[in-house]
Amino acid sequence: AKLSQDMEQETRVSVWVFSHSHDIHCIISDVDVLRLPDIEPYYHPHGMTALRDATVIALDDIKTIPQHRGDHAVLMYVLSDGDENVSRAVSVEQLRQRLGSLPANVTVGALVPNAKCAEQAQKMGFADGNITLWDAADREGTIAASKKVETATTAYFTARTKGTRATNTLFKMGEETVNAATIAAAGLKPLDYTVYTLHHIPAIPAKTEIRPYVQGLGR
Repeated sequence: AKLSQDMEQETRVSVWVFSHSHDIHCIISDVDVLRLPDIEPYYHPHGMTALRDATVIALDDIKTIPQHRGDHAVLMYVLSDGDENVSRAVSVEQLRQRLGSLPANVTVGALVPNAKCAEQAQKMGFADGNITLWDAADREGTIAASKKVETATTAYFTARTKGTRATNTLFKMGEETVNAATIAAAGLKPLDYTVYTLHHIPAIPAKTEIRPYVQGLGR
C-alpha cells in the first residue's frame, strides 16, 4: 500500500488459497491495496499441496483482468510450505509450458521451504531467479519470508518506474544483489560521464555529516 502511494502505481490484489486439488479458493478478488482486508478470517490452512493446479487456476484468473488501455503488469507470488503432492489437472510439463509462455507483463515468483522443493519448482518451470527459500517451521521463518516479499516487491515497483514489465530475477533485484543481469532487469542505464563529477574524499573524522561537507565544497 505504501509503495502504491509513494510511487503512484495503482495496485489491486487477489489472494488464492489451496490445499487439495478440489480445495482451491479465491478469498480476496481484485481489491484496491489501500482497502485490503485482513485475510485471517478467511484463511484456514490444512492438508496437502496442489501447487500446480492452484498456480494455473490463478494464472487463468489473471487473464480475465481488463487490459485494453493503460500500462498493466502482474506480480504473482506462490507460497508453499511443502512438496507439490496432489495436483490432478495440471502436469509438470503443462505448468512448465504455461510458465514458459507467460505474457510479457506477468511475473511469477515462488517461495518454497527447502532445496528439494526449489528443485521441484525449477522442473515445473519457475525461473531460477524467481525462486527463494523460506523456513515454514516457525514464526521467525514466516517473518523472514514476509521480508523477502517486501524487498522483492520494492525492487519490482522501482523497476516498473523504469519501464520494466516483467522479470526473471525477482528475488535477485534487491540492493543486496547488484550485477549486470539485475541492472539490466531493473532497466537502469549508465549516466553519461559528462553529467557527473567524481570527488576524492580525504580522511575525515568519523560520523561527519555528509550535507555540510558537500556544501562546504561548493556543491
